[in-house]
Amino acid sequence: MYEGARTYLEDKVASATPGQLVELLFDRGCRDLEQAALLAAESKDPRCRADALRLVVHAQRIIAELSASLNRREGGELAQSLARVYEYMQYRLTETAQALDPAVLREVHDLLASLHEAWCGMLDGAAAPTGAAPAGPRGTRTAGTLVA
Repeated sequence: MYEGARTYLEDKVASATPGQLVELLFDRGCRDLEQAALLAAESKDPRCRADALRLVVHAQRIIAELSASLNRREGGELAQSLARVYEYMQYRLTETAQALDPAVLREVHDLLASLHEAWCGMLDGAAAPTGAAPAGPRGTRTAGTLVA
């Protein structure tokens, strides 16, 4: 990564709220899966396929982080449902790791993109001063008590 881009990203992460950090995870996971699907579909070159697999593994790590960030105790049925969706995504990505099926990569991308869109909508709604999210159990601000 270029030094300027790295510095920009580090500054963006350092100044982000917990909700914005989750948004960054969604954004990067979507980009990884989109790029992996393109690489898997367009090339039989082993180096491109290795790059696609690296992106899939990175997306899996992001999904694991999103799942770990759920506040399952206070998040109720929504948190449990999201956990099941993340588990399904992990299953599908593990299932396609060898074949790198672009259709499966697009399927998981579309699921993650839908959650990303919903998260951004929730953040936009919580941005109003009267709609501020409550403090979480660790003193962090959360959106709907989903992030621990």
